[in-house]
Amino acid sequence: MIYDSLDNASLYFDSERNSRLYKAIRFVKEFDVSAADGRYEIEGEDIFAIVSTYKSQSSSGLKFEAHRKYADIQVVLKGHEMLGVANINDLEVTKPYSDDADVAFYSRPEIYTSVVLKKGLFALLYPDDVHQPGAMIDESCEVRKLVVKVKL
Repeated sequence: MIYDSLDNASLYFDSERNSRLYKAIRFVKEFDVSAADGRYEIEGEDIFAIVSTYKSQSSSGLKFEAHRKYADIQVVLKGHEMLGVANINDLEVTKPYSDDADVAFYSRPEIYTSVVLKKGLFALLYPDDVHQPGAMIDESCEVRKLVVKVKL
């Protein structure tokens, strides 16, 4: 996982070393926040974005998930949420991997890292980064989030 300010994105992404991630973060930085929720094609099935609006929830009701085909770049456009993250090696599968949905669900870890996602910050999550998005911090709020899926 990489967690940092969007202002520091150039430390991790450049057009020479990782062009898909570079294109994805460029999309994030140039995204028109007034655009509607939905799916946005960036480079076909290799890079695409999903924008959604929802209410953050208690972490006790949320699942931990991981992907195999895609890395996630998660950016909150409005509101804030807590993102739980744990290493895949520490967890048991509760719902097996679905190739169609590119997701597996995992047991809730006893100990995990939590980071705050709010405007101006991003988290890059790889397949070993089991994550729990959408958790409220103090109380539920409306969250508008941009997730860019980058094929590995």
